[in-house]
Amino acid sequence: MKQKFNDNFIADMASSYLFFCYMISVLANYFMDNKFIFIFSSLIGLAALLMEFMNKSKDNSYIYLFVGITLLFLLASALIVNRKEGVFVLVINIMANSGIALLLIRRKISKVVGYIPFYSLVLYFLWRIFTYSEIIGNDYSSRNSISIVVIFSCIALYVVSITNDKKIDIFPALIALIISIWAVGRSGIIASSVMLVGLLAFMGHKNKKYYFLIIVVSIFGYLIVDQVFASFVNYIIPDNAINKFATDGLETGRDQIWGHYFNNLNLYTIVFGSDVRADSYMQDWYYNYHNSYIRLHSFVGLFSFVYIVLILLSSTYLYRRNRILFILFAAALIRMSTDTSNFFTQYDFVPFYFIFIYLANGKNNNKIINIVLPFKRKSICT
Repeated sequence: MKQKFNDNFIADMASSYLFFCYMISVLANYFMDNKFIFIFSSLIGLAALLMEFMNKSKDNSYIYLFVGITLLFLLASALIVNRKEGVFVLVINIMANSGIALLLIRRKISKVVGYIPFYSLVLYFLWRIFTYSEIIGNDYSSRNSISIVVIFSCIALYVVSITNDKKIDIFPALIALIISIWAVGRSGIIASSVMLVGLLAFMGHKNKKYYFLIIVVSIFGYLIVDQVFASFVNYIIPDNAINKFATDGLETGRDQIWGHYFNNLNLYTIVFGSDVRADSYMQDWYYNYHNSYIRLHSFVGLFSFVYIVLILLSSTYLYRRNRILFILFAAALIRMSTDTSNFFTQYDFVPFYFIFIYLANGKNNNKIINIVLPFKRKSICT
């Protein structure tokens, strides 16, 4: 018994170290876009996958099958549509992020590991906000990428908190919303709002005092939409998020991109996917579909429908078993819908985590408590 405890403790500590290194390297790569940092983070993810594979857990069998079929379809699609660029990177991202997702499912990651990356990121962006720094329109600090990295880091923090049986704190979600508003991107604002209001609603269900916070946030949201705080926001935010909503709503050039993609689908592309680099129309959009699900289909073709089914099944399962995880998953799915943040990138450990929960536990409604949440149940489950 003591030996088993020691083995688990060592494995948890090693997992915490790997996860911390992965998160820090991913954030560093966000700022620097350096291939050596990418290689380092990939090696960490692959080490995590190898560690979990050597554990020989039978509950991982469906997960390994899912990852294996994904790789098979990815390689088959690349061969058939003659996609040469970036295939190796995609393969590495799938395997590395599968390893990180498995760590989150199987191991008790130290809570400090979740807090340090997120709050380091927050301090940087708060410094940018209060020094009235402009948002530079490049790849690593554009308005869209800011909300992506903040929201997914926030979700990672909450996942780690849940596995440590920590009571949910709304402060990270509130900070994520503030930074998303500053960054102006509408999808980021919506996703972080869903996360914050969803967590407040859950906490209000458990504790009546949080109803007041829900009302305050709702009123604040209405006032923003109604432009009562327009002058204040103009002072703080370099590009007015309110005016962005007021003038453009939710319609952007993305509608044209998505319409072009679906209008050009045929039996061949539905089954095998497509190569964005071979589409001259997409050159004007820097070969960016601005939608993770379209990106997924272009890479794996018909197998993307299996992903959609698994996302729906995972969402239903989490809604029934753990409302907080459901809220976090919903926020991630919303953010993924208007940018190519996932499938297959360094942030795939987030959607993989939620899908893997279903694959590991879907046939046993009680098993999620024993495998994914091996600690006290009282503060996290409905």
